[in-house]
Amino acid sequence: MQQVFAMPEKRKTPVILGTDWHTDCDDAVAIRILAWHQWKGCVRLLGVSIDSAMACSAASMRAFLTHEGLRGVPVGLDHQATDYGGVTRYQPRLAAGMDWEAENRSCEEAVRLYRRLLAEARQPVTLIEIGFLQVLEALMDSGPDDLSPLSGRELIASRVSELWVMGGRWDGAEQPEFNFSKIPRASRAAHRVLEGWPGEVTLLGWEAGCSVYSGGVLERACTWDDALKTVLRDHGAASGRPSWDPLLVWMACLGDPARAGFDTVRGWARANAADGRTHFVPDPAGRHRYVVRRCSDAVYGEQLDRMILGYSRHLHTLEPAPETVLEYKNKKGEKSNETPVHPRPAADAGPGAVGVGPSVL
Repeated sequence: MQQVFAMPEKRKTPVILGTDWHTDCDDAVAIRILAWHQWKGCVRLLGVSIDSAMACSAASMRAFLTHEGLRGVPVGLDHQATDYGGVTRYQPRLAAGMDWEAENRSCEEAVRLYRRLLAEARQPVTLIEIGFLQVLEALMDSGPDDLSPLSGRELIASRVSELWVMGGRWDGAEQPEFNFSKIPRASRAAHRVLEGWPGEVTLLGWEAGCSVYSGGVLERACTWDDALKTVLRDHGAASGRPSWDPLLVWMACLGDPARAGFDTVRGWARANAADGRTHFVPDPAGRHRYVVRRCSDAVYGEQLDRMILGYSRHLHTLEPAPETVLEYKNKKGEKSNETPVHPRPAADAGPGAVGVGPSVL
């Protein structure tokens, strides 16, 4: 049976995004996917927490949010997270002309941002983490303060609907994944969050996004100025980048991995505190689940690229883009477990290239 992706529900779910905003550019692509869903009325971005403090972290993030139509979204920073190292490739251009030190200094401490936004929330909040986990670890350990009489764990239990994490490897591989192993305290944080988080956790592992490329559609089809296209070029990824973070944000905004074409395995996830290596114990009563792909690289890449280019057109024209089909359903509008019929890629298309089938852009 032919499968399509249908429009997500307009729920305006409040979300907080945590990101390392570090040495890779798929964080920026993920923010584009989140902005698309906010434009469509599916989510409402309450704030962004940066968990790797680099020279132009806050300035470049604020500039990019402005480019994405998200001006004024509060940004928090883990001011102590200067030990992750790495070289920034795309952030300096975004932050050109800004006072980097002053922008970093003006940022609210990341844990306080979480506590404030959660204390103010009047409905359950979705947390999406596409970076390191030490800020969420510190949130768990936080005590009552002037923002809330609740402890961190109590605040999470009462205000957070679910935590979505890009991290780990859940395919049985021995190698640790970057977000869980960059430095020792990243591994410790992954261990403690998985061990003690008082709620549901959905995990997208390295294996789920490593071969799904997205973003290259801007180089092929976008003839106007687009900050994300520049980010990808500056990173050396004009033809696209693996889609770990965009895939997680997509399914989190939909609220259900199945609606993005993923199955899940439920149980208990664990990360080694010393090196970040992961293992999983299946258990139908477990609070954790990791996602397993149903579709081909091309199908996921095409759907992400449709959102990326569709939102770029919206930013360029400020006019509504054509409706885009994005939720995994069959032709009758029923959710389905069947594997989609994949559009045939063009003969010379690279990873994640848009196929030659009918386009909804």
